[in-house]
Amino acid sequence: MAFGNQRQGPGAIYLAAIAAIVIVIVVAAVSLWQTDNSGTNALSGDPQATSPPSPQAAP
Repeated sequence: MAFGNQRQGPGAIYLAAIAAIVIVIVVAAVSLWQTDNSGTNALSGDPQATSPPSPQAAP
């Protein structure tokens, strides 16, 4: 079939397992990134982007 491989053997199971692991990692990374956006955003490189104003900025 695809890539000239005519047999459905352990290779297909192996690829399915790799795909499942990649999906789990991506979902975990996205959920952690969204959780991080609720406070200081360390991933953006700008800690002041989403953090509350500092006490020194208040009049």
